[in-house]
Amino acid sequence: MREVKMVAADRPKAIYHYEVSGRGYFPIDMLRYDNCWPAAEDNDISLSFDCRFRAAYPEHGFRILITGYNTPTVGRWNSFGYSVK
Repeated sequence: MREVKMVAADRPKAIYHYEVSGRGYFPIDMLRYDNCWPAAEDNDISLSFDCRFRAAYPEHGFRILITGYNTPTVGRWNSFGYSVK
């Protein structure tokens, strides 16, 4: 398989930082959809733990700082019950 490199014009031009918060199951696929990731390493650990914890206790709130190459798709986050700040 051949490695394909991005040309300068196709590379991301900005990085966005935002916070998502909500209750219930964390929509982990939104990280792929919005091309983003947890902003801090400790969020990675709490994210993997929290998804399992929320399955048993969905009434607890969840908040995570996000970094990504695109603006967040607020409407889609909202459809999962999560707000974006």
